[in-house]
Amino acid sequence: MEGREDRMIEIRELTKRFDGEKAVDNITTTIHEGQIFGLVGSNGAGKSTLLKVLSGAHLPDSGEIRIFGEKAEIRNPIDAMKYGIGTVYQELSIIADLTVGENIFIGRIPKNKLGAFDRKKLYEDTVKLFQEYGIDDIDPNAKARTLSLSQRQIVEILKTLSKDPDIVILDEATSALTENRVKWLLSVTRKLADRGKIVLFISHRMSEIQDGCD
Repeated sequence: MEGREDRMIEIRELTKRFDGEKAVDNITTTIHEGQIFGLVGSNGAGKSTLLKVLSGAHLPDSGEIRIFGEKAEIRNPIDAMKYGIGTVYQELSIIADLTVGENIFIGRIPKNKLGAFDRKKLYEDTVKLFQEYGIDDIDPNAKARTLSLSQRQIVEILKTLSKDPDIVILDEATSALTENRVKWLLSVTRKLADRGKIVLFISHRMSEIQDGCD
């Protein structure tokens, strides 16, 4: 592994405008590996816009992003994934008619030797992921439409974590979670940070920022 000085995100003079108005105004900051970095501010302060620039949903108007010592050219979400960035947005993207496992591994569902979807392997991979993150109340084979809102949010989070990103962005990811599951997510983010991941965490709840962020 490279030295700590290279294992970080550097944001330099980043600006993003919409219709001439600055949503992100000349932001400069550094976020190191193993850090849970909280973003706080009122509605419209630019928190989500900043994260959407990092995740490739928006293009910046000016400024520079460096990831692990390399200048990052993030033009779309595929570019972001190439740089090891995984994002959980506030808006759910769960497909109701797919199973839990299909939603988590969508686009990456394992296939057997004949080229057909390997349902057994999909189930095993989903169970393994659940065991890793302490989930025991969701059926991997259940249709997503049968889940509670909190369970759907958990599936959304696990869909991102299943890709093992180096940088995890959580944009109001606790908003749909029950109180116990908020505690679960805070413990997961600490586990990720302990592994050397970078976590960017947006929340309007100051208790979560105080308890969960560095």
